Amino acid sequence: MNGQRVNPLWWGGLAAVGVLASEIYSISRGDYPSFLAALRLLVFVVFLALLILKSRFAWHTLGVAILVITPVMLLVSGTGANVSYHGSNITFIDVAFTVLGLVLFLKSRKAYFAFVSNDQRNDKP
Repeated sequence: MNGQRVNPLWWGGLAAVGVLASEIYSISRGDYPSFLAALRLLVFVVFLALLILKSRFAWHTLGVAILVITPVMLLVSGTGANVSYHGSNITFIDVAFTVLGLVLFLKSRKAYFAFVSNDQRNDKP
């Protein structure tokens, strides 16, 4: 890897791509997302753009998706989240992934800001 570290928010990028793929699949089937799902999708797209640019705001954008939008989606939509074919376990899965995201989010804060600071120092002539 030539001495370069892996971006500590790689897992957030993977989650964002998963959400993006899931929503694109749902739209292709004719199931259009709710307002909150569309908002979460938009936030994840912005997060991916900021992650590629190695912006300090990427971590904050991911936090909005994990700590604000996803819990509100869980509370408002209840079981199934407008997807009846997932069955009753969808709430457990959503809560488990939200808690996992929260833990990873908090653990990656210091490492991500060090990664971005180090990258900015290396870019200066």
